[in-house]
Amino acid sequence: MTFKFPFAVEAIIFFTCSCNYSYETIQYEYIYQVVSEQHNYTANSSVEYCTVNQSTSAREHIVADEVSRWSMYANVAYYLTCALFSVLITSWSDKIGRKIAIAFPVFGTVIASAAQTVIIIYRFPLYWIVVVNLIYGTSGAYGALLNIGAAYLSDNIDAEHRDRRFTILDVAASLGGGAIQIATGYWIDSGGFISSSFFITGCAMIAIIFIPMMSPFNRRKRHEEPVNTETHSETDPLLPRSQNETDKDEFFDCSSKFLAANADDGNTEVKNSLTNDKNTKFDFFSQIKVVWKIYTTRQIVCNICQSGQVSQRQICFHGDNVRRERLWRIWFFVVSYAMYMFAVNGGESFRTMFFVSFPVCFTPGLVGLQNGLENGLVALDPIVLYLCKSLLHLSSQTILLTAIFTRLSSALMMSFAEGPPLVFAATSFGIIFNLSTPIIRSQISLLVSSSEQGSALALVSGIESLFNIFSPIVFLHIYPATLYISHGFAWIIETLILCIPLVLLMTIWIVDKRRVNTEHSSSVG
Repeated sequence: MTFKFPFAVEAIIFFTCSCNYSYETIQYEYIYQVVSEQHNYTANSSVEYCTVNQSTSAREHIVADEVSRWSMYANVAYYLTCALFSVLITSWSDKIGRKIAIAFPVFGTVIASAAQTVIIIYRFPLYWIVVVNLIYGTSGAYGALLNIGAAYLSDNIDAEHRDRRFTILDVAASLGGGAIQIATGYWIDSGGFISSSFFITGCAMIAIIFIPMMSPFNRRKRHEEPVNTETHSETDPLLPRSQNETDKDEFFDCSSKFLAANADDGNTEVKNSLTNDKNTKFDFFSQIKVVWKIYTTRQIVCNICQSGQVSQRQICFHGDNVRRERLWRIWFFVVSYAMYMFAVNGGESFRTMFFVSFPVCFTPGLVGLQNGLENGLVALDPIVLYLCKSLLHLSSQTILLTAIFTRLSSALMMSFAEGPPLVFAATSFGIIFNLSTPIIRSQISLLVSSSEQGSALALVSGIESLFNIFSPIVFLHIYPATLYISHGFAWIIETLILCIPLVLLMTIWIVDKRRVNTEHSSSVG
């Protein structure tokens, strides 16, 4: 009998991201070392960015240009293929199951890290780095990993608990990647690239152990307790009114019924992710069509309901397979996610230059402290979420709006920073704004059925990968071009972009509030 572990997907993401984050760190530093040696520039001379008269050697410019070029080649090769295949693999997980699908990015990370280790040992030409990144991207990599994990949790967790588990999922990724990345940095200084490369490859291999441990949990509890219609009215405001008025004892989530029906079949995994589609053959165009259909129609594709596994006298959670107002809501969430990631990734691309330049003038130690503080605050997010919901009784939408507004405020504070106090004050807001992405994923998952989780989150995977290419390019042009206006003008651009998701999400919040107030007035009257 296979051992089951309820936090298996978090463990997979923790160890895989431990390798993924440091894989890039080792890659960039190795490229710099190789190029420096080729041009007889083996030491990274310290540059005083805050001095009035800067003078850098011609050789240093040559090295910097070539390192940037090879880094760009590696990035484009990785993120372009990742943007495409993360969409396809995440969507395909609805047919082949989450366990098989998540194996693609995990094994891809192991293979890529091992191949990079071989390149470093035998000093292969740098174009092999580009080739490895091109292959690594075909596994879906980080984008597929995180969103398949989110789809897996959506399959097995009730709506009211998804925000918390999605947040823990992000914490696992950030802590695993951040902690090992810091250790790898010191390890490279003391022991070189080879030993640290072996170590991170081993971390990714540990993740493989947890893949067979993935399985649904709390299955019987979800079946035995009928879904409370009042609760669903809050977490899912799109149910038709006729269903909200239905007898509670006859209202069931169809995925719970399916789980219970298969409780004793000797296989605790929900086969094919709650779908009766036996055709698991990979078809590029059909997967794209599935994703597109979700974002262009209000109809819910629920294979459990359509297969007749829910009794006729029990009402399906999905409202006759049409979910009112789903289309514009899901696009509002996706566009909000896209604009949020564009702004955040863009800000990260010029952040270090901003810190070490006049007038902030951070030392390397202060830069490391700022990065450590931002990554460390992620660990507190589950506690913050619990306090917001349990003590303050805030809804997910309200918390999400607060998180976006906090990120906007943090960027605005950075634009006025002239030293450590304002920088670290803005960074401390991360205790709230890091909740943005997991809650958006959670809200998207509530708008689709169990048969559509992977396909709905697939578009999120592609957006994340694409913007890792384009937003740094945009902001790295904006930052130097606007220095004559203000040293922090690029942060103001980020603030303006963040206004877009804030307005879109506020629109959803207002519509939901008005709907709840209208229904309350009708029931009182």
